[in-house]
Amino acid sequence: SNAVLMLSKDNYYTYNGDTVIKKPIPCQMIAAATKNPETMIVIRMCHPYNDCTIDAPIEGLELNEKEVIKYEDKYIKKYGKLGHLSIKEQRVDFESGDDEMNGNGNGNHSDSNI
Repeated sequence: SNAVLMLSKDNYYTYNGDTVIKKPIPCQMIAAATKNPETMIVIRMCHPYNDCTIDAPIEGLELNEKEVIKYEDKYIKKYGKLGHLSIKEQRVDFESGDDEMNGNGNGNHSDSNI
């Protein structure tokens, strides 16, 4: 699932020890964190910071789909890509039948139990 890590000048993240990210940034939620899984989640930020995962507080994420789409669109317009599928791209893949869950990838659900 996609979300936005709500960073600010008071709530920033230092990437690779030298780049300080102070603005909200789109991300992918990967899994519950090993430490404090009730309040923390493992995320992967978008390009160009998507080469690692970090633990982030769930309360620091924007999860509302409409809001996430706005941030994703704004980020793509400014930087060209997210480095992962946006919510809109995920919808297009699903609607076009590019569904790997059924094992055949062509959207033919005739052999599924759905």
